Amino acid sequence: MSTYIGIDLGKTRLRIGIFEFDLATTEVLSIRRRPAISTPLVDVESLTDACIAGIRAAIASVTSVDAVGIGAFGVVDPASGSVLKGGSVEFWNGVPLASIIASGSGIPCYLIGDVAAAAFGHATQLHDPTDCFSLVQIGTSVGVGACGGHLNYSPDAPNFGQISRLSAPSGAAWGDTLGGKGFRLTASRSFGRPVQPREVFHMASHGDGRALTLVEEYVGALGDLCALLAVMHSPRRILVAGGMVNALRPLETQLQDSYRSRTASLWSAPALELRSDKGMGEIGAARWAMKQHTARGPRGSDAGPGLAL
Repeated sequence: MSTYIGIDLGKTRLRIGIFEFDLATTEVLSIRRRPAISTPLVDVESLTDACIAGIRAAIASVTSVDAVGIGAFGVVDPASGSVLKGGSVEFWNGVPLASIIASGSGIPCYLIGDVAAAAFGHATQLHDPTDCFSLVQIGTSVGVGACGGHLNYSPDAPNFGQISRLSAPSGAAWGDTLGGKGFRLTASRSFGRPVQPREVFHMASHGDGRALTLVEEYVGALGDLCALLAVMHSPRRILVAGGMVNALRPLETQLQDSYRSRTASLWSAPALELRSDKGMGEIGAARWAMKQHTARGPRGSDAGPGLAL
C-alpha cells in the first residue's frame, strides 16, 4: 500500500485529497479529503505557499507520503513540471511548479493539466478501464478544456491529449463561449445587470425570451464541441463535467437533442453524459503521481520525460 496526495489547483478553488493505493491493482483503498480553500490568485509565492501549507497539513495525518500530484490550470508540461502558460493569470507563465512544491514540501511532485487530471479521475469510475471516452470540463471561471483517453493509456496513444486550445466555430475560444465567466458577461450585457448562469437557466425554464435565446446559443455551442469530439476521438462516451454542470442539469434534455442533431450522420454516436466532478481532479492527480513515481523512481519532479498532455 502506498499513499499519494492529489491537488486540484483551479482558478477558484484549491482542493487536496490523500489517497492510499494498492500498487498491485492500482485500486484506491482509502480516501481522505481536506476542506477546499479559495485559490489565492495574487502571485506565484502566495499560490505555491497555499499548496505547500495544504500538503503539510495533509501529511500530519499520515505516516508517510510517496509523492504529490498536482492538476493545475493553464497549459502545463508534465515532462519539465512547469506551467507554460497561465492564460488570464499572467504571473503563472513559466512557473516551475513541480520543483517549487517538491522543494518546499520535501516530497516528490508530478504535474499534469487540470483537465487531464479530471479525466484520470473519471476513468477510475468506469467499470471497464479500457473504455475510451472524451471529457469536456467546463469551469465556472474562464476555463473550458477537453481531452480524450482511458485509464490504461500508453504514451503514444493518439487519442489521449488535452485539446483545450481548440477554437469555437465563431473563432472565439471555447472558454469565451462556454466558460462560466464568459457566459456571465454575455448574459449580463443582454439583461443590463449582473446575472448568474443558474438564474438565466431558471428564467429560460419560465419562458423568458432573452434567457431562451442565451440558452439556445449556449446549448448549441456545447453540442458543437461534443459533436467535434465524437468525430475526433471516436470515443464510446462523452462526459461533460465541471463547475457549470450543476447549473446545466435542467438543460440536459435540450443538450442531448442538440448533440443528437449534430451527430445524426454518424453510424454510432457516442453516448453523452453529464457527470459530477467532485473529487475527480484530486484522485486523478494522485493517480498520475503514482504512475509517474513508480515508473521514474524517487527522483520526482526532476526525473526523465513524461507524457505531455
